[in-house]
Amino acid sequence: MPKTIFLIRHSKATREYSQINDSDRPLTEKGCHDTEKMSLILKDHINSVDLILTSTAVRAYASALIYSKHLGYHPNNIQLEKNHI
Repeated sequence: MPKTIFLIRHSKATREYSQINDSDRPLTEKGCHDTEKMSLILKDHINSVDLILTSTAVRAYASALIYSKHLGYHPNNIQLEKNHI
């Protein structure tokens, strides 16, 4: 059976905290709202999720958690991949 891959970028992240590492920046309230909205749209177009793979960046992981909630994917199964940039 063919698989479909979705590449999803995190939503709007805060820039308020100049003293924290880039990878520690959280989503803004709007970013959370937009991710919720997009995950509900995606839910209408897919039957199941086999894998959610995300970077360890706070904003990316937060986005993955929101998608997992709406797509019926257990958050403990989210696979984290350390950035290698």
